[in-house]
Amino acid sequence: MLWDKEVNNDFIVQMAKGVLDIERFKNYLMQDYFYLLDYLDILKKLKNMCVHESLTNHLDKMINETMHETYSVHVPYMNRVGITQNEIFNCKIELVIKDYISYIKSVIEEHTMLGGVIALLQCSWGYAYVSEKAWKLYGNDEHSVYKDWFDAYSMGSYIDANQDWIDLINEMTRYLDTDQAEILCDIFVKCAQFENQFWNVL
Repeated sequence: MLWDKEVNNDFIVQMAKGVLDIERFKNYLMQDYFYLLDYLDILKKLKNMCVHESLTNHLDKMINETMHETYSVHVPYMNRVGITQNEIFNCKIELVIKDYISYIKSVIEEHTMLGGVIALLQCSWGYAYVSEKAWKLYGNDEHSVYKDWFDAYSMGSYIDANQDWIDLINEMTRYLDTDQAEILCDIFVKCAQFENQFWNVL
C-alpha cells in the first residue's frame, strides 16, 4: 500500500524516532508551507465551483481548518524551529510539489469538482494514516521535538473531519458507473504516488 511506503519512509521514521536532522525538517516545513498555500487556493476554487450545499458547507469547514493549520500551527512551528523570512523567501520549491499541484489543477479541469475533491482528500486522509501509524511503530520519545507534528494529524478533530469528508464523497459517488469510479480511484492513487515522491526528495 502506498501509504505504508510513506509510513516506512526514512524521513518519517527518523522524525518519529526523534533523530531527524533539524535542517531536513526545516526544509520540509517550508516545502509543505508552499504546498498548503496552493492547497488552500484549490479548496477555495472548488467551493466557487460547487453546487451541492452539503459539499459547500464541508469545503467551508476545510478552508477554515486549512487556514488554521497553515497560520496557527504551521507558521508558529516554523518560527519555533528558527526558520527566518529570508529562508522562506529563498527556499527553492521542490519540482515534485510543482508537479503535484499542476496535476491536481489538471484533474479539476478534466474531471471537474469531484476529481479535485478526491485529490485533496487523499492528502488529508493520508496524513492522518501516516502520522498515527508511524508514531505507533517508531515513536519512542514523548518529549521529541517532532511529536507535535504527529499529534496534529492524529488528533480526534482531524480524524473526524476526514471521516466527514469520506462519508460525503461516498454519498456523492453512490451512483457512479464503474468507469467513473475507476477514474476517481486512479486520481487517488496518482496523488498518493506524488506524496511518496515528496517524502523521498526531502
